[in-house]
Amino acid sequence: MALRIESDRIVKVSELHNDTSKWVEAAQEGPLFIMRYGSPKAVLIGTDAFEELSIASS
Repeated sequence: MALRIESDRIVKVSELHNDTSKWVEAAQEGPLFIMRYGSPKAVLIGTDAFEELSIASS
């Protein structure tokens, strides 16, 4: 099973570095996949999603 990532949720590391505040705001609407050299390296999530994960793991 492959992970399907919407193209508007993919951010290059250089784009994240150049306009971090824009992408932090975008992460509030859903996870952003941070790409480096064409491969996903990290996921940026908003605080609401983080709180949901924290509650679910309790």
